[in-house]
Parts: sequence; structure tokens; C-alpha cells
Amino acid sequence: MTRLSKRTPLSGVYRALGVSLTNVAGWELAEHFGDPDREKQALKSACVLVDWSHAGKIHLRGREAVREAAKIVGGDGAPGLLEAHAGGGCVLLRLAEDEALLLCEPGQEEHVLSRLDETRTAIVNRSGGYGALLLSGPRRGEVMERSCALDLRPDVVGEGRVFQTGVHFIPCTIYCAPGAYLLVQRRDFTQSLYEALLDVGRSVGLVPAGAGCVPTVFGREVRM
Repeated sequence: MTRLSKRTPLSGVYRALGVSLTNVAGWELAEHFGDPDREKQALKSACVLVDWSHAGKIHLRGREAVREAAKIVGGDGAPGLLEAHAGGGCVLLRLAEDEALLLCEPGQEEHVLSRLDETRTAIVNRSGGYGALLLSGPRRGEVMERSCALDLRPDVVGEGRVFQTGVHFIPCTIYCAPGAYLLVQRRDFTQSLYEALLDVGRSVGLVPAGAGCVPTVFGREVRM
């Protein structure tokens, strides 16, 4: 039996542009947008925007939510409020005292879910219902400065912080990762956010990039 590929919220964009496609953990993604060398150069000198919607997204809520999520990433205890803790191929975003979002590498959702105790907390796999966009490169802060009311420039906000705010009036959870921002938002808002970020970022050299430019990994730096 042929296994159907899963489509990210940007599948319509990919088809409209006729980009080269690839499959990552069962998800159909842009491999590149015509010139992979240009994308890698932009990552080094300006910034790129990459579809990371295929990353696993597991939401936990309840008194034991953060503690339950923390056992997946390991380390010394749970992160503080609106902070992140990465490890074991995942990153734990603490959204509230009793709420957490676990991000994991594509295809690892079932493995992560099998290690969580659903009798201790409410667990929902939101991998298909939410999109994720990665903004990376040395000029990423300038793009966010034009897109968000909060001052999230890398020299102002350190790595490992988490924010919940509007970006181009779209509610987002923002993870300030090493060398990048990861924006998580509802699936139906993802294309609008993607287009708005590209629009404001053109003046600082932002280009769309494919899956090969910044591999989807957690617990390790995303810099290339």
C-alpha cells in the first residue's frame, strides 16, 4: 500500500512556485527554492525563512504537565516560566505554571508520547494542527523588529526564552533558539505569517529556504 505524504500549511505555496520537493519523515517539504547555494549564503550573511511545520508539537496541561514533559528532555529540573530546556532531540517550552509545549524532531512523536503518562496530565498531539516557521541568520532580529511589538533582538533577548505574542497580528509562541527564532502558530495562520515575514524581510536579504538549508533538530544548535 502506498503511504500518503503529509502536507504542511505551505503546500499550496510550494505548488504555486513549482519548487523542488522532498520527503522528511513522511512530510512533503520544499527541498530548495531553485538555488540551494543562495539559500546557504543567505543563512550566513542575512537570514532565511524555513518551513518547520513537520516538527512534532505535543501540548501538555495540568498540575504535572511541566514535570512530565521535563523527563523527556532530561537535565536538572524543569525550566522556569517562559523559558525553554532542550535535550534528547526535544525542546520543552514552559508556557505557564501548568502548561508546556514539547517540540520534537519529525517522526518522533509516537516515541515521545509513549514515554508520557496520560494519567498524570492532559496530553494532545498538535503536530498536524499547528505550523512552525524558522527564521535564522544574523539579520533575523531586524525582521522581527519589523514584525512584532516586543523587542526580541538577539542582543536584547537571550537564547532559551519563550514568548507568546502577536507577529503581524497572528498569535504565536516564539522560541528564541540558538541562532534562530522558531514561531509556532495555528495551521490556518501559517501561510499568512510566512508571506508577511518574507515581505518585510526582503529589504534585509531574507529569502525562503528549503529543508536542506537548516535541518530540523532540537537539543543542538541550528547554526550551519
